[in-house]
Amino acid sequence: MKQEFQHAWRDSLRNWLLHQWAGGGYPTFLLLTAVVVMLCVLAFAGLFYAQSLPGTAFWPCIERAFISFVTLGEVDGQCVGGRPVVDGLLEMILLFLALFFFAAVVAYFTALVVRPKRLLHFKSTLNVVRDARGCHGLVCSVYAAPVTITGLGIRIIARVRVDATTIRNVVIRDHPPNQPLAEPYIPLRLRADLEQRGFRIVGVTEDHFVSRVIYHDERRARELPVEEFYVVITGVMGDVDQSVYGEHRYVVAQGQVYFGSYSSVTPDYTHARCQSGWRKCRPPASLREAFQANAEPLGKVESACYVFGYGSLVDPASFARTLRREDWSAEDFPLARLKGYRRVWRVAMDNREAIPGYKQYFAPGEDAPPEVYVAYLDIEREGEGEMVGVLARVSEEELSRLEARERNYVLHEIGDALLDAPCGGRVFTFVGSEAGRERFARGLSAGTAVISRSYLRAVEDAFRRRGAVAWENYRQSTQSPADAGLRILELQRRRVPTGDG
Repeated sequence: MKQEFQHAWRDSLRNWLLHQWAGGGYPTFLLLTAVVVMLCVLAFAGLFYAQSLPGTAFWPCIERAFISFVTLGEVDGQCVGGRPVVDGLLEMILLFLALFFFAAVVAYFTALVVRPKRLLHFKSTLNVVRDARGCHGLVCSVYAAPVTITGLGIRIIARVRVDATTIRNVVIRDHPPNQPLAEPYIPLRLRADLEQRGFRIVGVTEDHFVSRVIYHDERRARELPVEEFYVVITGVMGDVDQSVYGEHRYVVAQGQVYFGSYSSVTPDYTHARCQSGWRKCRPPASLREAFQANAEPLGKVESACYVFGYGSLVDPASFARTLRREDWSAEDFPLARLKGYRRVWRVAMDNREAIPGYKQYFAPGEDAPPEVYVAYLDIEREGEGEMVGVLARVSEEELSRLEARERNYVLHEIGDALLDAPCGGRVFTFVGSEAGRERFARGLSAGTAVISRSYLRAVEDAFRRRGAVAWENYRQSTQSPADAGLRILELQRRRVPTGDG
């Protein structure tokens, strides 16, 4: 037990000294130096006085001890002791301690020269901004002063509270910035995704500062509060090959994360690249005035609606026609992945029913519709597979048009299963309705369930046009007509006239 106590005391002292050395505690170090000198002088003055001649005052002993400590030499004529051997031994010990003390001082200030320098200045608040999709991200603003720094490395960590005694560090960025170097007084914008990393803003104060951030822990299926964000930047001063670093903590509870963008600072490259050391003593006026400022706060996230298409809607032209969009591009319908599903043939319409305004199928050259059930694609859950489709943001009016088209289906929300889901909205897809699946089952049992070749060709062509990855995924994640027990017929689609002509 005694040995363990000694180790604990030794480790504590070592760690404290390391902290004073590496942490840049200059006032603490100077105060510690003065205390050590005073204690050494008083200790040896007391020893000198204890073995001095009777009647000797204590002050000359203090003076003698101080001069001996500072000059590293012997001083005669003051506080003369009656035992020269003891007096010489004390002076020898004092000389040894003084040499050790001054060597430690030299080593400390040498380390100040060669150790990494804190030459990166951080904005006092982080900024939460939105990208084009509405996703929230962090922006850390920082600038270097007054030298050029290369070899930048960035790490942004979220400190997540697991329980009363445990904090988890979640890395949300750990790669260099796009800029190859940091020029003097030119602000850098360091970005990090939040929602793509499982973070969500759930509380904002009246002053537009973030009050609560949640991290979704997939391993524990829990939502954990974020207490702070920690930013670390490393680099090298190219001219002298000297390491530099910067670090800053942004505590959520202290109003250090702003829910809005930052105020732009116009880069002053003339100031940054000048060779005058006098001009580089201070940052330019534009940086001093605008660097710490925030711009307008963000408004509330608009409620957005997205639809995932996995069959005929993969064709952008078909999707756009239903939405009645005249001005559209393929980028309006980007590819997306749905996890844990596959395509199956499981929905059908009864071709014997002529529904005004809807469709009906006819064999080429025939006027009477065949008495068949025409089948369409549906989706069902299947393990951990991925199914490629398209995603489109739609308005309420456009969603109503889609529902009218997909009358054999019902809307089903799939936001949790969609990989790379958009931010700030809900994602739906169409799954077979109970009535549509019952019709398919009746047709399959009667042997009259078929697939229109034109529908099958349209779906396959749509996936081919979206690229090799989409086409290969369609082949791998779609049930074949043969496996579903369906025939493929040449059928022509016609629109059933409405009652008003």
